[in-house]
Amino acid sequence: MRSMSANLERSIGSQIRQCVSLLQSDDPLVLVAGLRGLLRVGTPPSELRQYLADVYSAFLRSFDAEIDVDVGSVELKKVALEGLTQLLRGDGGQGKVALRLNLKGALIPGLFDLSKLELLCICDFSGARFLGGVDFRGTKFSGHVDFTRAEIVGKGSFSGASFLGGVDFSMTTFHGDRTVFKGTDFTNAQISERSTFYKARFMDKVAFMNATFSNSVSFSYANFEAGANFFAANFERSCVYNSCVFGGDAEFSRAKFLGFVSFSEAKFKGRAELSAAVFEDDVDLSRVNFEGQFQMVGAKFHKDLSLERCWSTGPLYVRGCVFKGPVAFFRSEFSGPVHLEGCTFASSVELSKCNFDAITSFAESVFKGSLSADESVFRGATSFIKVRLPGEQGTLGSTFLGEVVSDLPNPQILGNSADERRSEGALSILELIEPPAELLEQLD
Repeated sequence: MRSMSANLERSIGSQIRQCVSLLQSDDPLVLVAGLRGLLRVGTPPSELRQYLADVYSAFLRSFDAEIDVDVGSVELKKVALEGLTQLLRGDGGQGKVALRLNLKGALIPGLFDLSKLELLCICDFSGARFLGGVDFRGTKFSGHVDFTRAEIVGKGSFSGASFLGGVDFSMTTFHGDRTVFKGTDFTNAQISERSTFYKARFMDKVAFMNATFSNSVSFSYANFEAGANFFAANFERSCVYNSCVFGGDAEFSRAKFLGFVSFSEAKFKGRAELSAAVFEDDVDLSRVNFEGQFQMVGAKFHKDLSLERCWSTGPLYVRGCVFKGPVAFFRSEFSGPVHLEGCTFASSVELSKCNFDAITSFAESVFKGSLSADESVFRGATSFIKVRLPGEQGTLGSTFLGEVVSDLPNPQILGNSADERRSEGALSILELIEPPAELLEQLD
């Protein structure tokens, strides 16, 4: 039996050497013949597997001509892709693969399918162009994975994948109509490794629902051209979205943030949704631009929240939220209506030097710490109905240019500029600030 196995290996080795000799040619047709010959060879000996992976990868990296121009290059790359996929899949189609993959700058002409494989070594896909999309569903990457400056055209399926050694998607462009990281596990085995999407571009919708980031992750300067869905995502360390642009709706409902979070200087052009999200550490939303609706129902903030120097043109609906640490809105500009209703503020709230140009409501909110609004200007109607303030609360120091509806026991808190209406007109004002129906449904 051993003799037969040895003879078979010698035969396969001989066939491989013959095919490899054809790969020295400059003629694309001869090269294709050599690669097709390798495909027909049986399972290669283990000591040749890395060599063959390098050969297939080299042909995917070669030839700079555009794929729709060089017909020989097209066929060559298709055969090389088929050979690499067959080699990685082995006999069973699934399992552990201890092969390095160097596809730096490669042009992949078809779907790159490594779904349900376990890749034990480093994978370099930097600068690669995946013209047929990728399928990494259920793939487990034990080594570091590099996608920097890569382009993925077509579907980008990463659902259920695991990146145990860190992954870098910096400056990667996703062209597909939908990129999915649903349930993806970014659990970095080495604490020094982190996952990054720095300056990544998502040309269409992307979904990170139920994804887990166990180490720090950066989306700084990323561009989400359409919707971004982080519903129920779990961020166990710091998470940074500084200077991001969300061109469509941004969904963060039920997300958990256990470390520091920053959206500083981010721009939300569509609806931003943070309902039922939990923030265990400090949150920085300073200098954020909200062009669409900002909606947050039942969220919990355990430490500091900064909304300083924000600019909002759409409505802000913040209802039933709990803020355990200080909250700062210092020098922010609100052109649309602002609803801070039914919230509990356990520490200080800073609203100084802000401009509220439309209707503003603090109805049913509880302020256990100090409320400061020095030099702020409220140009629209303002509601303090059923608001609870601490007994030592001083004058707000604000200017109220519109109608004020209040049932505060100490109206002097509002200052002399407030034209307070304690009963008449209250219903009309509250009708004006009624939140949308879909928001009320979330509270039921």
